[in-house]
Amino acid sequence: MMHPPPAADGVGSFFKGSYTMLTGNRLYILLLFVPIALVSEEFFESEAIIFSLCCFAILPLAALLGDATEQTALHTSQTIGGLLNATFGNATEMIICFFLLKAGQLEVVKLSLLGSILSNALLVLGFACLASGSVKRNVAYGSTTATANTTMLQVSVIGVILPTLMTATGQFESHGNESLSISRFISVIFLFLYALFLMNTLCPCPALKPGEEEHKKEAEEGEEEESYLGFWGSILWLLGATLVLAYLSELLSGAVEGAAEGMGLTPAFVGFVIIPIIGNAAEHSTAVVMAFRLKMDLALAVAQGSSTQIALFVVPVMVLLGWLIGQPLDLDFGLFESAITFLSTVIVASVINDGSTNWLEGAMLISTYIIISSAFFFFEFEGADHGHDDRALRMQ
Repeated sequence: MMHPPPAADGVGSFFKGSYTMLTGNRLYILLLFVPIALVSEEFFESEAIIFSLCCFAILPLAALLGDATEQTALHTSQTIGGLLNATFGNATEMIICFFLLKAGQLEVVKLSLLGSILSNALLVLGFACLASGSVKRNVAYGSTTATANTTMLQVSVIGVILPTLMTATGQFESHGNESLSISRFISVIFLFLYALFLMNTLCPCPALKPGEEEHKKEAEEGEEEESYLGFWGSILWLLGATLVLAYLSELLSGAVEGAAEGMGLTPAFVGFVIIPIIGNAAEHSTAVVMAFRLKMDLALAVAQGSSTQIALFVVPVMVLLGWLIGQPLDLDFGLFESAITFLSTVIVASVINDGSTNWLEGAMLISTYIIISSAFFFFEFEGADHGHDDRALRMQ
């Protein structure tokens, strides 16, 4: 795929390109919340207010991070550009989860990661199917890539639920050393598998099934982006958005428990529903817009690719980072959480593998997500600071 001519670097070009970027997305109006959120601790005592302000500020920053990454990628080769998009595609979730991990909110981290996987696989994909179905009754897409993403997600789910199954069958103690060891081993395997997944994705394969050339051409056309920022201008926005996002994520992580109590929610609901939706908002909008344009191949790539990336990259990175900073994060997500994750991937596979979709399938996926999310409105955990034999789950 040929990239458009790169934008020139320079002060004038930087301000012109920045203006083009910031006026091209209505979501950026929420940037007005950023300075308020940055000083929220000084002026507000309520953690619910601080948490809410951080959420509103993170929404446009996540979109800004994505746009800056894409602009940077346009000034590199296709391979490096793909790696940049893959690395920073879920940077928002990684930054938020890191500060939650640093604060010892291990259970919230786990639910946030699972919530990110399922919100992309069910909610984003569901809205994409609903959007395309509102334009055309049945929309076809290339099934090869979609099936590969679904299979990779199912493989990753096996690794995620394995420590839980070992604990449930009495082979491991709950959150014991054995669970930690196998979780870290699985995380290394995941990162190796993710590297192979990137190689397969970034290296174009000349062999396509009959009828898929049109889908591939349509997806590539949809991926073309206008270059309005120079390389160093893109890097500047990328670094600036990352630094501000990191600070707001630290504020957000410290306010989770107090905000949940203040808003009458459980920390589990905040971790599984609110934080993933905030972190994935930019990707949600991209997938839906592409689906409205009947570019379902691209919409599927965004939704499924994000789920697969979180499962194979973000999850193992969090486990290994926890190892480095002394936070014993393992892959023992709990029997309930593991069961709904496995069942969700089965549902997604049954929807995706036929190579076409409609609005009814979208409604089914969204309904599945809402049903699962409703359970976390009542779901509570206690003593999750360090994760060793101190988790008590109860339904009220």
